Amino acid sequence: MGLKPNVVSMNALICGFYQHGLYTDALDAFRYMQCSGDGKAKSWKFLDNSSPIKPTGTTITGVLSLLTDLKLDRLGKEVHCYALKNGLTSNIFVSRKLVDLYGKTGDMTSAANVFQKIENKNVVTWNSLLAAYKHNRKPEVALKLFGEVLESNLHPNLVTVQIALLSCGMTMALGYGRELHSYITKCWSGGYPATLACALMDMYGKCGNIEDARLVFECTVPKDIAVWNTMMSCYLLHRMPRDVIDLFNCFEQSNIQPDPITFILLLSACKQEGLLEEAQSYFYNMEDVYGIKPTLKHYTCMVDIMGSAGLLVESLALIQKMPLEPDACLWSTVLRACKMHSNLEVGEKAAKALFELEPDNTSNYIVLSNIYADTGLWESTEAVRDAMTEQGLHVERQCSWLHNGTTVHAFEAGDLSHHAIDAILSTWKDLTIRMEQSGYSPRDIEPYCNVEVDPFSCHHTEKIAVCYGLISTNDNEPIRISKNFRMCMECHSSIKFISRDKNRQILDSDGCTYHHFRDGTCSCGDAW
Repeated sequence: MGLKPNVVSMNALICGFYQHGLYTDALDAFRYMQCSGDGKAKSWKFLDNSSPIKPTGTTITGVLSLLTDLKLDRLGKEVHCYALKNGLTSNIFVSRKLVDLYGKTGDMTSAANVFQKIENKNVVTWNSLLAAYKHNRKPEVALKLFGEVLESNLHPNLVTVQIALLSCGMTMALGYGRELHSYITKCWSGGYPATLACALMDMYGKCGNIEDARLVFECTVPKDIAVWNTMMSCYLLHRMPRDVIDLFNCFEQSNIQPDPITFILLLSACKQEGLLEEAQSYFYNMEDVYGIKPTLKHYTCMVDIMGSAGLLVESLALIQKMPLEPDACLWSTVLRACKMHSNLEVGEKAAKALFELEPDNTSNYIVLSNIYADTGLWESTEAVRDAMTEQGLHVERQCSWLHNGTTVHAFEAGDLSHHAIDAILSTWKDLTIRMEQSGYSPRDIEPYCNVEVDPFSCHHTEKIAVCYGLISTNDNEPIRISKNFRMCMECHSSIKFISRDKNRQILDSDGCTYHHFRDGTCSCGDAW
């Protein structure tokens, strides 16, 4: 005869189911407890109905963790209602998990409402809200909240500072990042951990200051593999592939064992430099020399390199030979290569696979539409648009951020509510006149880049941000912008002109590449 189950054993059972991926069983166990506590229990496959066990705050916390990982917001709201009805939301762990759930599922209104009702907020609950805003591409709000944490006399912990540094990198808020660096040096006077060093390097790299990223790297002792990888990723972001390879050669001599991330960075560097043979050497040496079995990400890098070289048929052959099932990331890499080389036949195969793997991802439809447009198949382009509309798919709104020394300003597509919008539009009008007078001709605009009929429209978010930077910063200061979408060709061409016309350095990180515009040229070499 076994022990009679109680709330502790049931919580452990739910946790065990969750950790072993038995999500349905975990939720069934919770449902049993719900009904049992209400006197409505029915027999469950593991228990009869003679054991009333009511869920506690610990139960709710465990179930919310499961629902957060699976992003099941509808079930999460049901659990939230149950917690409210049974007075469990006063449990700070339950409230924090609710903030996590709503943040991960994109419902920031509910996340903020739950947070506001927490009576005794601690640094961990603040971290949940900051992370939620950063996750939902609202880094400017996360930075504002970090200031509120300091004002509330709470002491930010390692996680708080990491979120703030990541938010600085997302918004290219270099000034704020430097202040954070000073704060870190003061709080960790005996030396800060490698995780903070990595966050600082990442922040400086994304803010366009590769020199300070390298300085943090040099001052970090001892250097673990994460520190080396972070410095390599900074070089990669700045399109310095030879420095990535040189750094790898240096750390090989320091007897540090590379990890799978190291080889992703190396293969990406080979792609930037067009080093197909070197990439193949690294790829095969991973397992033969270092004992690291290639993952899907490594195969994706190789497909990317081969695709960039126009070897699309060979890419498909590699996919067919590999011992792993291709995922959406790999097929989207093939699709982008087909866009680059206007290969419709392979592109349609990749798109078909993607539509089965992730039918709600709008970017796949957009790239396929661009391939049709490049090959002059306008009816097919319209058919893709219609398919998106029928499925209720919408392109994510573009957003750009600019830090002008005091505040992080966010500019969303279609939003002309900024307090300086009149001056911004006037500045752009003057620039378009100068462009026309100089014979400037914008490059072909990609479909779905959300541009109006007038190619000189200022409604692209990075152009709005650049114009505001021109009127809100000193003439000798670089303008630093970041955005959540790949820059379109027309904007890239426009900003090159502005950098020469206004004699300004303009730094733009678009999530794909770091662009440093100066004297009418860009560090990416017009390849991004």
